[in-house]
Amino acid sequence: MFNRPLSLRPFGSLVGALCVFVFTVAVMPGVASAAACVPVITTDGLYSVASFKTVGTCEWTVPSAITEVTYLVVGGGGGGASGGGGGGGVLTNHGVSTLTVTPNAVLSVVVGAGGVYGGGGSGNSIPAGSGGNSTFGTLTAVGGGYGGTNGRQPADGGSGGGGGFDNPGQRISLGTSGQGNSGGRSDRGGYGAGGGGGGAGGVGANAPAQHRGGAGGIGVSTSITGTSTSFGGGGGGGVNNNNGASNLNGGGLGGAGGGGNGSTLGYGGGAYFDGTSGLANTGGGGGGTDPESTLAGNGGSGIVIVRYLAASAPSNSTVPTVSGTARTGETLTTTSTGTWSGSPTSYSYQWQRASTSTGQYSNISSATNSEYVLTDTDIGKYIKVSVIATNSIGASSAALSVATSVVVDLTDSVVPTATTPVATATGFTFTISNFSSSDTYALTTSKGTVSRSTGEVTVTGLTAGESATVTIAVSRATYKSASKTVTGSAIPLTTTTTTAAPALSIEIQAPVTTIAQGQASVVTLAPTTTTIPVLGAGKGTVATTTIAPSIPRTVVTTTVPAQVTTTSVAAPKIAQVATGQSAVQVDGVDTKAQISRVNNQLVVSAGALKATIGGINENGSAMSLDSDGNVRLRSGDVVRIKLAGFKPGSTVEAWLFSTPVLMGTSVVGVDGSVTGNFVVPKNASLGAHRIAVVAKAVDGKPTTFTVGIAVGAVSETSTWTRVLIAIPITLAIGFGFLLPNQLRRRRKIRTA
Repeated sequence: MFNRPLSLRPFGSLVGALCVFVFTVAVMPGVASAAACVPVITTDGLYSVASFKTVGTCEWTVPSAITEVTYLVVGGGGGGASGGGGGGGVLTNHGVSTLTVTPNAVLSVVVGAGGVYGGGGSGNSIPAGSGGNSTFGTLTAVGGGYGGTNGRQPADGGSGGGGGFDNPGQRISLGTSGQGNSGGRSDRGGYGAGGGGGGAGGVGANAPAQHRGGAGGIGVSTSITGTSTSFGGGGGGGVNNNNGASNLNGGGLGGAGGGGNGSTLGYGGGAYFDGTSGLANTGGGGGGTDPESTLAGNGGSGIVIVRYLAASAPSNSTVPTVSGTARTGETLTTTSTGTWSGSPTSYSYQWQRASTSTGQYSNISSATNSEYVLTDTDIGKYIKVSVIATNSIGASSAALSVATSVVVDLTDSVVPTATTPVATATGFTFTISNFSSSDTYALTTSKGTVSRSTGEVTVTGLTAGESATVTIAVSRATYKSASKTVTGSAIPLTTTTTTAAPALSIEIQAPVTTIAQGQASVVTLAPTTTTIPVLGAGKGTVATTTIAPSIPRTVVTTTVPAQVTTTSVAAPKIAQVATGQSAVQVDGVDTKAQISRVNNQLVVSAGALKATIGGINENGSAMSLDSDGNVRLRSGDVVRIKLAGFKPGSTVEAWLFSTPVLMGTSVVGVDGSVTGNFVVPKNASLGAHRIAVVAKAVDGKPTTFTVGIAVGAVSETSTWTRVLIAIPITLAIGFGFLLPNQLRRRRKIRTA
């Protein structure tokens, strides 16, 4: 059995005045305390809203620095029988005033249960139960009264229950003043249906006609949570009908605020039909049922809500989250800032990295947005984002996301390779040797127009002999980009060759293998086919023959590189060699060299390195060596230097010694060869000189090639000197003879 609750109308009147209450709850020593409350915390702007929904008693500690709150206290709704259950009483000061509280005080909170349903006809009547009271500190909201039956009166409560069927003489149940309203009555006999339960905002309706139950009273609407919501609606009265069929609108509707609807189906054929229960945590009354049914609706449970200003900076409860691939070039994004209390109004970001995921994270410079693009500096590191939330009170502590996986680098793209360009009339063509359809190619040219068909590249729009450089940029998803440049030229115009002044031609082929290193050069005279003077046998006279003429004095004018007399380039250190001798240095180390004379030219060999040196006549033929077998030039003559097999793009220098003069420079082409014309300075002194060629081998090692030459007209020489030149040949043909010691002198020209 359920007892009818005591009337608390005097206290309700006091609450209805909506005064501001000041209270402090102390925990008595020696008395066991209730469990701590676990409210549902939501936010509304700068306010925190604590909703206590669990039926029972608990204790709540006022947050630090909180001195004022608004509240909503709703009792449990009454159970329905034939009449609807009354809505729970509602107490609230939201929007009217505030309640003063003490920071850190402990307050008792009780959430009332909904009343159980009742029902049944005469002789089989089951009593319903009233809703439980809800409290917040010293405030109490009374539970709703239960609905009546034919034999039992409806109960008073926060709101009164609805009257029972066929009983026009039942009294009206009362609600608590300031919390709820009275219930409705049946008000007729003979198939009179139940009355509606009272609501916190309005009275329950009487049964409007035979067979039809009365509607429940409306509840009270409040926006304490930030959204307008009604609480404490009364339950509708049940239908009274024996035909077992549905009676349209036979049951009364529940009141706004969680009230349950009354049943619309009457008893018949053994069918039992129930009313609808009030909604949980609204204090709504249960709906009534047909008089001969035993299944009405339960009352909805109550609720306590406390609203207060967030008196502190935001606090994090769920860390931020980051999405994206941990690979260079990819973008990491803060997909969630996490969950915060205190209603943050803004967020700030700082990306951090560390060498290990349990490691010391440090800030990444300028990475203060919600997104971050990974760079090469992040390779091998773990990345987190730090988020700080801010409201009007201040800024929170930093909340760190979970670390990403270790950042990896992009895969290296294969650098493009290309064939040697082939010149055309308007440009050139070449092929990308390692072309791949998996790559994306972007081609640009410094001149003209470039196009590509698969791996075939064509450059057009160049004039005759004009050069252009094509840049091949290759890219692929998750790969690093790479590039290659190819330089080519269009076919040059046909030019007219003019006869140049005699020149010294030096052709140097760089060695492929390591050059043997050893002593300085040794001069040898190789046999030639040139006719030379021989000594007459036993007659004391010398037979004579024509010696190759010296360098002609006639000068043919031609266009040659400008004469260089001074330079700011540091002169190289070269070997001391006499006229007709040569020396080779590789990476600063002397390399053994030999010299011989073949077809009026000097041939210098040093391992695989070989040079052919000689003068060139106006008609392009080889000029004879002078009477001493040496190369002799005059100032203003042209020296032509030919190199092959050297480092592409490197600079070749041609020097004249003794006083170092840089005659000029030339650049090695992409095929490793270069031809340069250099002028012997017009102010070059007569006598012995050295020509030094400075270049770089393919492996980058500096290589110096030095040749001793003579500058000036051929001087008068004795017949004996010529004899000395002829001796090796004479011996070779069987005409050997013994020269007097006093005649065996060797002409030498001192090097400067």
